[in-house]
Amino acid sequence: DRANYRSQIAAAERNRIGVERTTNPDPRIATVAAALGIDFATWFTPAPESDDDEAPMPWAVKVGRELVNKWVVRGDLSEAQWGLLESLPARYAEHTGKVAAAQATKAASAYVGTVGDRLKLEVTVETVMHMEGHYGARSMVRFRDAHGNALVWWASGHIEMAKGETLKVRATVKEHSEYKGEAQTIVSRVFLLTLTEET
Repeated sequence: DRANYRSQIAAAERNRIGVERTTNPDPRIATVAAALGIDFATWFTPAPESDDDEAPMPWAVKVGRELVNKWVVRGDLSEAQWGLLESLPARYAEHTGKVAAAQATKAASAYVGTVGDRLKLEVTVETVMHMEGHYGARSMVRFRDAHGNALVWWASGHIEMAKGETLKVRATVKEHSEYKGEAQTIVSRVFLLTLTEET
């Protein structure tokens, strides 16, 4: 009918204008798009669905695509939107730097000792998590040693340790495992050493 025909004509015109804008984008748009990896050549092609929960679209790229889409549709952005858009490359660079550092940290981790070894270690606390279950409270403490190796201790009760704290401990190697691609050593019977016990 006539209404559908007018709707189709309007959609075709919006598409034509969108193609024209993405072919010859505003220089500010082009600069940000290049920094965020936004490809105008595939702008009107739906992005494939991803099942990879470990690699969601970075926030800066998601917001960048939303703002670029507003510009494609409207031909302009508000002053606040331009400001946000132009801040995104720096935020994206910070994000990718953190991701690269985390990946390097994972790759550097190796297994410590052999199962059953009783070791003296100097470690830094990375994470402390407290959990309540049917059998009472438990804590998961994640350490990193001076060589970048990850160690995990599951303990009964609430373990009070501060993130970033460096400790000297004795611990028994219970298991070697892998978590999200990182080698980690599970330890038990962790005992905090005092100055007199370190020697």
